[in-house]
Amino acid sequence: MRISNSRGDCLLALLSAVAIAILPSNLRSDDSTQTDRTFLTANCADCHSANSREGGFDLSEIHWPINDAKEISRWIQVVDKVASGKMPPRDAKPPSDAARSEFLDSLQKKLRDYQLNRQALEGRVVLRRLNRHEYANTLRDLLGVSTPIEEQLPEEGRADGFENVGNALNLSVAHLDRYLSAADQALKEATVSTRKPSTTKIRTDYEETWHDYNHGFQNLQWANAEDGKLAIRWTGSPANGTLRAWHPPIPDHRYRFRFRARAMTQRTVTDSKGVKSKEFFHDRHIIAKVSVASLLKDGSGFDDAYFELSPNDYREFVYETRVPEGHSFSLVPYRLVPVASDDRLMSDEMLAVVDWIEIEGPIYDGEWPPEGHRLMYGDLPLEPQDPTSIDSGLRVVSASPESDARRLIANFLSRAFRRPVEHSELETYLELFREQMRLNRPFDAALRAAYK
Repeated sequence: MRISNSRGDCLLALLSAVAIAILPSNLRSDDSTQTDRTFLTANCADCHSANSREGGFDLSEIHWPINDAKEISRWIQVVDKVASGKMPPRDAKPPSDAARSEFLDSLQKKLRDYQLNRQALEGRVVLRRLNRHEYANTLRDLLGVSTPIEEQLPEEGRADGFENVGNALNLSVAHLDRYLSAADQALKEATVSTRKPSTTKIRTDYEETWHDYNHGFQNLQWANAEDGKLAIRWTGSPANGTLRAWHPPIPDHRYRFRFRARAMTQRTVTDSKGVKSKEFFHDRHIIAKVSVASLLKDGSGFDDAYFELSPNDYREFVYETRVPEGHSFSLVPYRLVPVASDDRLMSDEMLAVVDWIEIEGPIYDGEWPPEGHRLMYGDLPLEPQDPTSIDSGLRVVSASPESDARRLIANFLSRAFRRPVEHSELETYLELFREQMRLNRPFDAALRAAYK
């Protein structure tokens, strides 16, 4: 990997410099210059040695040559602080620009040589990131959200037909922006901002939807079955199967849809006189596709599920999912169940006859707030954002922001990383939280910035 002339150069330089020049003997190296030692002794050693450990950071605990990947991440912390001018701190005498520049310039070549030597011995390894499906599944598993995150992320490159090969998984500024945006949305979705809503149950059908969408039954995407029930025809689009008469009373919560449906076909027949007509038949099983569909994008849906409808009788099915704002339930015929090897499985002969749809929600499994919220905020209280308004949303508050943030971030990181978190790692994320608090951001928003 080629090292750039900005942060990459700082990283290479400082990794070598700090490691060889700090006072503990395990970090010294014979080729370190007096300039390097002078800079680090004057600006780093007093606060970050075994005796002081300010910010919980002790440079004598990390070694040169580097023993493992964890030590690299700790040196990167030093790079971020020195290169950005945050270290030395504001209350200390800062080094001159010339001294800082001289320090970094003198060390770039040393660490470049180290990197090239390591590449010559070990070769290069592609750093593989999560592809968009893996990333979305990780967020769902961690936070318990069901937003279609993949739709927000760029399409992946492919290698030999696969989109999980490291060489094809590019990483650009656009990727980072979209991935961070998806994380931000998932964190907000997992954050509770209301009291526990009451659960309601209604029963409806497609009659109102049919009238509204067809302007008086003039569209051929539906039919009336012999028993008077509405039959939804296959058209290649889920738009005509979207239940437009309903939308979630409280968006972004889970709803349970219980529906009663059966299969039917309509085919053209010719009588003995050569007259053609369309007749209904009850002889084929049909696979119906059920999803959450957009009311704005003409049926574009997600979270698909498939159910086999019988032509002989109505059967009840249950579908449960999270419904975002601007979305509703959708059901369309999808495939004929084959009875012969040469069957045409997609046909406009397919019809799904829907008797009724029962909608229950919002529904919750277990405690309130949900698990994702409890992971992020523990048992901290919820208070109105505006105490003078009864319609004001709720916000997580803390009487001890620093100690609560330390406890919550440590727990969140151990779950996200699936391993214990080291003190230096925790401090990195805590500093992100502190920066947001210094900008007068609300406590919960500052926490989400650290989690992201």
